[in-house]
Amino acid sequence: MKPRFLSFTLSKSGELTLPLRYRSVLADTVIEIPKGYEPTFRCIPLRRLIPPSGMLYHCAVILDYLYTTETPIPRDLADDVFLEAMHSIGVGYWTAFALYWSVRFLGGRHWVTPVPQR
Repeated sequence: MKPRFLSFTLSKSGELTLPLRYRSVLADTVIEIPKGYEPTFRCIPLRRLIPPSGMLYHCAVILDYLYTTETPIPRDLADDVFLEAMHSIGVGYWTAFALYWSVRFLGGRHWVTPVPQR
């Protein structure tokens, strides 16, 4: 099974007009981000590299959601899911490398502690 976006939408206002769904092989789950979610991208130090639309934008929305909401996905896995999503849409090696490592080294202060597993 390959990682892939199951649904997505573009929004000029910054909030999702439809739920965004991404199937992650690494996390072994479908990540669903609800309609109306407004990403801030504070967890991505190099956010200026991300265009305000397109598939790379949606990869960043996934990471922002995992960082700012209480999910059972730990931070290191959230970062890996971000890289997985970028690879799944064909983001260039150097762009993906720069974004991933900027998040690994500098994004931690924006992490919300995940909900404990039951």
